[in-house]
Amino acid sequence: MPEVTEEMKKRLAVAFKLGSIRGLEYLKKRGENLIETWDYDDLHAKMHYKSFTVAKTMGADVLQDIFDAVQKAKKEGTPVKDFISNLKPILESKGWWGKKEVDGKIVTLGTPSRLALILDTNIKTSYAQGRWESMMNIAQYRPWFVYEQIHRETARESHKQFDKHIYHYTNPIVQDIFPPRGYGCDCSMRAVTEEEKNNLVARGYVVVEGKEDNKYVTDDMKNFDPIGKYEPEIRDYQKQIKGDLKQALNKNTQIEQKNTSIATQTRILGISNELSNIKTAIENKNIGKKEISDMIFKLNLVNQQLQKLKNNSSANKEQLKKLTVSYTALLIMANKLRK
Repeated sequence: MPEVTEEMKKRLAVAFKLGSIRGLEYLKKRGENLIETWDYDDLHAKMHYKSFTVAKTMGADVLQDIFDAVQKAKKEGTPVKDFISNLKPILESKGWWGKKEVDGKIVTLGTPSRLALILDTNIKTSYAQGRWESMMNIAQYRPWFVYEQIHRETARESHKQFDKHIYHYTNPIVQDIFPPRGYGCDCSMRAVTEEEKNNLVARGYVVVEGKEDNKYVTDDMKNFDPIGKYEPEIRDYQKQIKGDLKQALNKNTQIEQKNTSIATQTRILGISNELSNIKTAIENKNIGKKEISDMIFKLNLVNQQLQKLKNNSSANKEQLKKLTVSYTALLIMANKLRK
């Protein structure tokens, strides 16, 4: 029977240290949407961020037991070894351990390494949702988001493309690549100040302000929007544990809308500040052609953000209208200067 590897133990230790009250709250939210599935890949990528799921579960009671154990481990800081030893006899008694024949095939159900992976994945994902919200709330003061990958033999090549890249929080790509990005993903993203960003650039980090990294974003990455409201297609999923899936998701609507509103307002404030800075620069009569080109480029990024916010139900439509008018006027002024 496979055991928990040293790498897995280290990763879980980090996951517990990362844990915060906010992360626990998101883990509880995921518990509202317990979903049975035989194959983890059966679920749409977005659904993993809304639901607590365990691949190769067949019974509602088994999934509930696993979720309860994960939540308890998160709250109490239970060592990985104890988490596994406490849960193993419960799963054995319900037939979710070792090998089992399903649909004529022999499959492996519960093992120490599988339980460790379940714990790691669900805790990391819950923590990431809390971290996203926190970073957006301070984006006015720490506007640069730094992507970093842990260098190891098993590092994903698709994630390596973003390593040591720095993005302004208003860059749409941030939402598409915010980690984790699958089982065992240890990539991270942190918020830094302007000064910290400059220090990182001096050490070889790269500021990416445009769309050049978009070519590395896979379809699975695009499916995740950490602050967007997701309405699932019920027919796409197997039966769920706690009644109707929509009812379970709607239970947290009020809380989610509040958190979404805070993050959205922060983004709107960032756009307003950016437009104000561009206006000040345009009014400088000594502005050069390169600076004008940079402004037009930034205005295009602003427009992308505005278009995205127009589909956000929590965004103030009147604010967006005023910002759009300002953007249009500044773009006209910038183009006149370029001529």
